Amino acid sequence: MLKVLGGALFSLFICVAADAQQSSESDRVFEKAYQEILKDPGNLDKSFRFTQLAIERGDFEAAISALERMLITNPNLPRVRLELGVLYFRLGSYALAKSYLESAVKGKDVPPVVRERVGVFLAKLNELLSTSKVSGSASAGIRYQTNANAGPSSSSVLVFGIPAELDEAYTRQKDGNIFGALNLRHVYDLETQEQTTLDTDLFVFGSKQSEQDQVDVLFLELVAGPRFRVSSEESGDTLVRPFVSGNAVHLGDEILYASLGGGVEVSRRVNEGLGVTLRYDIRKKRFDDNASRPNASDEDGVEHSAQVTAAISITQTINAFARVRLKAHNAWVEYEANREYGGLAGVSISYQPPIGNPTRRWLTSFSSELSLLKHDAPDPAISSTKRREDKKWDLRVQTNIPLSELISLGVGVTYSRIGSNLPNFEQTNTGVAVSLNRSF
Repeated sequence: MLKVLGGALFSLFICVAADAQQSSESDRVFEKAYQEILKDPGNLDKSFRFTQLAIERGDFEAAISALERMLITNPNLPRVRLELGVLYFRLGSYALAKSYLESAVKGKDVPPVVRERVGVFLAKLNELLSTSKVSGSASAGIRYQTNANAGPSSSSVLVFGIPAELDEAYTRQKDGNIFGALNLRHVYDLETQEQTTLDTDLFVFGSKQSEQDQVDVLFLELVAGPRFRVSSEESGDTLVRPFVSGNAVHLGDEILYASLGGGVEVSRRVNEGLGVTLRYDIRKKRFDDNASRPNASDEDGVEHSAQVTAAISITQTINAFARVRLKAHNAWVEYEANREYGGLAGVSISYQPPIGNPTRRWLTSFSSELSLLKHDAPDPAISSTKRREDKKWDLRVQTNIPLSELISLGVGVTYSRIGSNLPNFEQTNTGVAVSLNRSF
């Protein structure tokens, strides 16, 4: 597994190094193209060439300047008006974007491809400018795991404090699955001075195993609440969102648990390169007893969790992120109660693709997470003297490859390792997943 991750990271750094080399060459080509349009501002071919180079570099302002100069020379250029509308859309200047897009289709001899693209972006603009907005993403894919059932690495376990041998069928098992996920957000703008909105988030995830159907999963979560802006000398520009939440998990053929709760989320943009979010949740979880888990309700209780997340823009193409979280599950049976402490750090890099459209930059992220789980009391069915303590390490590498403006291909590799003071819970797992993703 480490070889796979090492290979993925090596390939990533090769791409980044190549991208840096290409950037140096790109600077020379861009400067040359800029000098050419200064010498011959009426040459549309040279202006188009410079515009394309500027867009590839992400320099939308330079591209806009070149395109607007072209309209001064010849106002009857629908494609130029279309590109200006798209660029202003990307910059968030929606009124200007709408103006250029509408003017692009006013003439008689407008190419069909221009009308089609204008229709797509006008639909997006109408959605963004509406008081009621729906956005989200959907994905579907396949995944292979070396420990799909989260079984222990060894058949040697403890039962009532005595070493025992577990049937091999209950140790780790390899398997593949198909999975799907849906993320939906509805935002209703109340049009207040504090820019208050009512936000509702729905997340659905499901997976179907090839063989280990006892771990088929269906997860649903709904979070809703107002979001408003707080501005003062002390707090700066801060967004606050109190919310209510509920979720449910279906595992195998039975419901595992359902929960109801709420919390608050506070987000602040410290400066252009740093954003910080604090979140606190409290929820009451209820577990269902069934044939495969007759004592599941021992885990019933109230769970508290808190986390702080920071996102840092290092350069235009490199971003870092970090998170610290604490969780306390207060189950009514003491040995099911536990405390969890964790921290995550990662980096994401955007770079020109080795193949395909150079304007659709690939994005690769690498993250590592460490967590410590401590139970409040020993479980007498395992050991009457040892409280369970687990140390978990997760590694993730994910690459997102845009196929179009809305559709992308995702390729991910994960590695997890749990070390425990009880052999029943020691395990490792390697996963590889490929998914097709669509945003809307």
